[in-house]
Parts: sequence; structure tokens; C-alpha cells
Amino acid sequence: MAAQNPPHSPPPPRPLRIGEEGIFAGDWALTYDPATGRHRVPVGFPGLLIDWWNGFAVWSCNRAVAEAVVADQQCLRDQITRTLTGQGLTGTALRAELDVQAASMVWDGADIIVDETSQHGPADGVSRISPDQRGRYVICGWRWTWALVDPADCDRIADPCRGPAVTRCLSRGHVDNDLLARVIHAARGDADNTAAVWEMDNLGGRSTGDPTPLARKVIAGVDDGDPAILDALPGPSGRRAGRGVHPGCPGRR
Repeated sequence: MAAQNPPHSPPPPRPLRIGEEGIFAGDWALTYDPATGRHRVPVGFPGLLIDWWNGFAVWSCNRAVAEAVVADQQCLRDQITRTLTGQGLTGTALRAELDVQAASMVWDGADIIVDETSQHGPADGVSRISPDQRGRYVICGWRWTWALVDPADCDRIADPCRGPAVTRCLSRGHVDNDLLARVIHAARGDADNTAAVWEMDNLGGRSTGDPTPLARKVIAGVDDGDPAILDALPGPSGRRAGRGVHPGCPGRR
């Protein structure tokens, strides 16, 4: 749902170049927390930045994350429906106001159908979002006001590929987000590549022989929150976190 009058977006958590991974959220979903002076984000969606548009991010994601976006939009519509019902709206009037506040977003096979007719009229109100050749989706790019957000500001990150320990470590800032993202991304596609990234960033010294067992150990340790692995990951300062730096990290005993 694109905000009609979007609030001022907080500055990106760090410079992000086209093609880099980041966490994104709808600008309309950000809420200001006066206690911290930062914006809180109910859910962040991982993806690749492909463009900037009027100060907002245009990004792509895989099918699993796209499903999470559609599900989140439906949750928003359900919440608005309950609010409108409590205000006494029913039937056609309720549906009309619901569609104004939050566009309908449903799956049609491999495509996503977004109905913004109430906001943009019948001529261009309905859009079909199809996956590209790599199976990635650009959800309402150059149209909705997506923001690049800091994982630490997210209540949760919708990423089925990350284990719960990784999500918690990312959200609490225990390890360097960029480095961990590169390790995870490499691991999903190629075990040898994972070992190379792990070695390149000096997470565990130099490896010899077949790097596959090492790669499996690294990604399993990250997903499980194994302190032997997580303690070797550089923290946001670029130095190894060490055992005394992040005692709240999952998996610590």
C-alpha cells in the first residue's frame, strides 16, 4: 500500500549500491519511537536494491519473500477491516474504504495481482507482477514508497532462508550485517563459494583441501547460533566480536 502522504523517511542505515542486498519495508509502516528517536519497523523484507526512485528504494526479491509481502498486505487489510467494522461500516461501504486504504494483493499462479483501482482508477489501477528469468519479483517498484531500513529497527525479518538465530543476531546488531548477508547468500548457491567468502573475510583462517565441509560447518553454525562460529564473525566495528561482546546472542551457553 503506497502512502498518500508518506512521512519523511529516515536516512538509509548505510550507503547501499545498486545490486547490493538490504532490508526493505514500506515507508507507510514505519512508526516513530520517541524513546529511542528512531523508527520501528514491524517487518523487514530482504532483497536486492535495483534502483532509487524519488528517494525511495526499488528492490527485487525471491518467491518466498514475495509471499511474505503478500501475506503482510493481507494482514494489513484484515486489521483495517476490523477497525472499519468497529466504526460501523459494512458491506459495499466497508469494501470501498478498505480498498482505498490498502490495495488488494493476491496470487494468480506465479504472478501477483495488485488492485489499486480505488486509488488510481480503472485505466491503470490493476497491475500484474511476474517473476523475471531468475524467479525474482519487483513488487510495485517505482510506485510504492519502499524504504531501506536497519535490521536492528525491525521487530522481525521475513526471511525463510535464515535460521531464527541469524535473524535475532542481525536484529540485535551482534555481527556485521553485510558480511553475514554475503556468507548466507553464497551458502545458498554454492558451498565452495561460501568457504571462499568465509576465508576471504578472515573468519577462520586459511582453509586447505576440499572447502565443502568447512562451508557446511560455517553456515550450520550461523543458522544454529553456535557461539564458536558467531564469535568469529566481525562485529559492526570490523573486529571480531569475541566472547565477551555479545552475551545475549542465541546459542550462547
